[in-house]
Amino acid sequence: MIRKFKYSDIKQVLNIWLECNIQAHSFIPAKFWEQHLDFMYKVLPKSEVFVYVQENKIIAFIGLELITLHDYSSNAIINL
Repeated sequence: MIRKFKYSDIKQVLNIWLECNIQAHSFIPAKFWEQHLDFMYKVLPKSEVFVYVQENKIIAFIGLELITLHDYSSNAIINL
């Protein structure tokens, strides 16, 4: 089942985030990703996130966030 992220999901989601980044980016030391966990705890709840739950366990997630060039970040993108 896919559902919207709840703050109570954050530990499971960030465990997935950490494990997947370490596996996918083996050329980057694991410590790099571990050092960014505090940042992720702050920004993840501000993003549009959905989780995939199977047998009461989150096994995947997707986060949607609009990222713009710095020069355009103050413009009203919603009008696009």
